[in-house]
Amino acid sequence: VTGLSGGDSEGTGGTFEVIVAANGATEVNITKRGQNYIPSDTLEIIDSDLGGGGGADITVTVSTVS
Repeated sequence: VTGLSGGDSEGTGGTFEVIVAANGATEVNITKRGQNYIPSDTLEIIDSDLGGGGGADITVTVSTVS
């Protein structure tokens, strides 16, 4: 996971399971919460972290933190 292009935090340490269906639909599940994320943070999961198959990067926006 790279970048925090939105929000004002310094969130780190989050890990995610990304499932990409044959039709390109994605599902992102949190496997480790990390720390210091805030609502409106934008996380980018780049194609090379997904195996480098030429797909689009995935952008996820944090909506809530509990």
